[in-house]
Amino acid sequence: MKTLEEVKQEMLSRAMNRPLSKYSLKDSDGRIAVSSNSPGQHAFIDAKDEAFAQSHYTLSEKFKREDGTIIKYWKLEPSPKGYFQSADGDYYLSTELPELDDDFVKQQYEQEVRGERNARISDTDKYVQLPDITVQSAAKAKRAQLTEADRQALLNYRQVLKDLPDQPGFPFIDYPDFPDALAYELEQAVNARNSMRQGGFFNA
Repeated sequence: MKTLEEVKQEMLSRAMNRPLSKYSLKDSDGRIAVSSNSPGQHAFIDAKDEAFAQSHYTLSEKFKREDGTIIKYWKLEPSPKGYFQSADGDYYLSTELPELDDDFVKQQYEQEVRGERNARISDTDKYVQLPDITVQSAAKAKRAQLTEADRQALLNYRQVLKDLPDQPGFPFIDYPDFPDALAYELEQAVNARNSMRQGGFFNA
């Protein structure tokens, strides 16, 4: 079970690994509107942002659409140093990251845990919906049908997952153990999901 401090450090680490790209532009509210590691250009849609760009950025080119609307493209500028992307999608100085705030961390982690909890419930749907489904207990093992005891263990597992938000200390809790008969396949599903989140590949 992870603690608030552990989650905070993980979130801070992720944010610090997402520095602002070399080139960017801010909008009228001071937020990073576009960023790129290559020089480029950007067209603002909002009138306030367009007015801000008019007085702060260098015009790259104009494009006239068929309806007569003029689209202005502004050159991306070298990005300010020391900015990193938070879990909320915006960029901040390292000393101002929302990840430093306990309430923000808890809120973000709760969303993460609820999402994973929902996914784990979904992982089991087919075993409930298909009475003749067979399962694999290990790699290269022969598939077998679930027993009545296995099905009851599955229903119990799903109920514990549904009740997770009611547990004391939520979202800083442990997920329940997989039912024995389904442990191999359910673990494969969780591992595949984790690999996708990390941008990697998973081989079952």
